[in-house]
Amino acid sequence: MNTTKQEAAFKLNKEAGADGTSLKGNVTISPKRLTEVFGQPSDHDGYKVSGDYTFTSESGDVFNLYDWKLTNLYDPDLINPEDFWNQTSPITFNIGAKSNACIAEFKSFLEKATKQTEGAPK
Repeated sequence: MNTTKQEAAFKLNKEAGADGTSLKGNVTISPKRLTEVFGQPSDHDGYKVSGDYTFTSESGDVFNLYDWKLTNLYDPDLINPEDFWNQTSPITFNIGAKSNACIAEFKSFLEKATKQTEGAPK
């Protein structure tokens, strides 16, 4: 697979702190596909967010991708976190960052990284 400069600009970074980030955008991706590409999400607050992924850009900017109030951790009538992260249907996730810089590029990176090709196993 050829990796463009844009795709290489973001790396999963479980050590990066997401403190100070806030909602800057959204992206719609299958939770199951996220786990296939990036592994299991990090545990988060166990209340409004069941899991998240933290990425850094080449310049050190931090981006986090997270579910928001989508599981029974927040609302008992919703799906449990394990079933949520196994869903193959696209779900809208929040993108957090400290600024709006590179949000479009980060969203594009996520969409390309999780895109499934025709005939590929799901």
